[in-house]
Amino acid sequence: MKEFDKNTREKVRIFIEEYAGKQLLHIRVFYQDLDGEWKPTKKGISLRLELAEKVLRGALDELKAGV
Repeated sequence: MKEFDKNTREKVRIFIEEYAGKQLLHIRVFYQDLDGEWKPTKKGISLRLELAEKVLRGALDELKAGV
């Protein structure tokens, strides 16, 4: 799992998890609840691994073109 601060109250986590027999890549925003536990929000995306690879390659291409 990779984790990055989004701001002082939220983190972005990237992780792989199995759901309904399929491997999914999750890129999701988490927040800290009153007990200090990190909980997922609805903000994010879950993709099958084969689609995630295509999306990430496309995102990298866009980043390179925009710089």
